[in-house]
Amino acid sequence: MAQGTNNREIALALSCGAVRGYAFFPIIERLEKEGFTISAVSGSSIGALVGAYYALHGELNSLLKIATSMSRTDYLKMLDPNFPHKSLIKGGKVRQFLEENFFGQATFRETKIPLFICAVDLTHKRAVYFREGPIIEAVMASISFPGIVPPYRRGDSFFVDGGVLDPVPVQILVDNNYKKVLGVNLMGCQAEIKKPEPGLWPTIITSIYLMMEKLAWRESSPQVYMMNLQFKPDPTTMLSFYNWKENYRLGQAAID
Repeated sequence: MAQGTNNREIALALSCGAVRGYAFFPIIERLEKEGFTISAVSGSSIGALVGAYYALHGELNSLLKIATSMSRTDYLKMLDPNFPHKSLIKGGKVRQFLEENFFGQATFRETKIPLFICAVDLTHKRAVYFREGPIIEAVMASISFPGIVPPYRRGDSFFVDGGVLDPVPVQILVDNNYKKVLGVNLMGCQAEIKKPEPGLWPTIITSIYLMMEKLAWRESSPQVYMMNLQFKPDPTTMLSFYNWKENYRLGQAAID
């Protein structure tokens, strides 16, 4: 049976983009105010985190309130150094924070709408889309950005950020018969800005995000509507989650 046949019903695919994810909040809020019903959500990386919260709780206000109330110091407290081993941080404190504040032990069965979380299975070299089990595990797999957070182990597989292979996971919604899909792509960049030559980690992060940006602009199915937001090309600030206002405003501007 076809999904999403109601004209005001839409399935939402949320892209990777780290701190740019604050743009999702005003976009989703505006869609709801305009009378759209979100029938399902898919996400990669920050899109997986925001999408999972929305699917589980049916709202984003509580998530936004917590995220925007945190200072730079609060975010730094979640860093458990792991360099020069597998990554910059271990990721244990990040998981603890997300589990305690957002997801607990909730599973996919408890979501209010269908949820698809994309992560990349390094062991089998493919993108996978979690649809069952603990939500926190799927989110951790999807946000494990290479070099920053170590690959997340689940069973016999190791997973990294879903954006590595599928930055805007629209096709999984099409494959599940959702007839109207909105992909929100946060990987667009404005005109180049000249900057000094970056160091080691800025080079790594910038290189990975350039790859993700190219993948995000692939052609998609006719029933998919893409919203491509344009950001200043500075991937080195992508993890500055305490600097949220500019990204939130870009989301507002995109939907106005």
